[in-house]
Amino acid sequence: MRGQVLASVEQGDAVMIWKALADHGFAIATAVCNRQMPADFDGLKRLSFFPRE
Repeated sequence: MRGQVLASVEQGDAVMIWKALADHGFAIATAVCNRQMPADFDGLKRLSFFPRE
């Protein structure tokens, strides 16, 4: 499923969140053209932004 989503994203963005064996109970994967990326903040996954260049 992840491969299908990543293959179909061209100029858009996609964020996948699913139930996982983790402290917070989920995992995140992104395929984005903008500056967002998953980041770990004290064990909690959140979406963060790359710094502007």
